[in-house]
Amino acid sequence: FLSKFARLIRKVLEQSEYSLISLKEELKTVELYMQIESVRLDHGFDYKIEISDQIDPDEVMVPPLILQPSIENAIWHGLAPKPARGQIVIYISLENDLLRITIEDNGEGQRAMTDKGLTNPQENKSFGIAITRKRIEILGKELKREGYFQLNFLPDKTVVDMAIPVNLHY
Repeated sequence: FLSKFARLIRKVLEQSEYSLISLKEELKTVELYMQIESVRLDHGFDYKIEISDQIDPDEVMVPPLILQPSIENAIWHGLAPKPARGQIVIYISLENDLLRITIEDNGEGQRAMTDKGLTNPQENKSFGIAITRKRIEILGKELKREGYFQLNFLPDKTVVDMAIPVNLHY
């Protein structure tokens, strides 16, 4: 646990120097984070990452830690309170010159948010989500393509759907 945590901290510090890193490096960081959280929750969830064949993770560049706030919310607010084993699935594809990332968890998302007194969970003002939205907006202005970030609470899962403007000329 401590070894993985030390590696995660080192990766975050190394990546903090850069405005963009490879998707491959971002996914390594997210996977390490999920491994640590899985141990913390006594292996209370599984995770899977599915990447479209049309994407070269070594070549596509993304902002560092762009996925981490959504993964953290899925774990802390969705899976941690869930009495049964949880699951996170990350789907990555290209759509209209945007890197589309969908993060699904089968946690207690909407119920947990409603239990905290939020009658409309869509109005949740998560600091991490606000920063992610802003980072996508800034990238959109730089690359002259608009991305998006959506959070959807469905009856049996929570779905984060984001599209990140990326440079795809590789």
